[in-house]
Amino acid sequence: MLHLDMCTSLICFLKMSFVNMAESGAQFEFCKNSKKSPRKTWTERETTDLIEALEGCPCLWNIYEKCYHSREAQEKEFQEISRGLDISVADIKAKITSLRAQLGRELAKTRATKSGQGLSNSYKSSWMFWESLQFLTTVLNIG
Repeated sequence: MLHLDMCTSLICFLKMSFVNMAESGAQFEFCKNSKKSPRKTWTERETTDLIEALEGCPCLWNIYEKCYHSREAQEKEFQEISRGLDISVADIKAKITSLRAQLGRELAKTRATKSGQGLSNSYKSSWMFWESLQFLTTVLNIG
């Protein structure tokens, strides 16, 4: 019986905490089936700033750079970006992974052709970050 009372009071506490956070205007997005903390909701400006910072840090994306293979160098770069954008390293890493995945999907669409399809009918991405992420296409192995 004691265990049930503790669980009930914990659930009540969590409900009150989330109500208070929601009233204060906090925005959270939860990962499905995950015990991780809530993910950050990124604005277009923050994403653009992250892409610009990422392009200036080849240690984080260019597999042909020596520093790419150094965890210490990568962590240093992530810390610098984190300080500059005032966003946690975990959120930055998750966003970079998401952007690379979407870029890969967009690249696959542009490279796919259907039988009898002319060049003028090929897929042209309308994704807002397509142009700004083109520096990554040299290191992505798609197709």
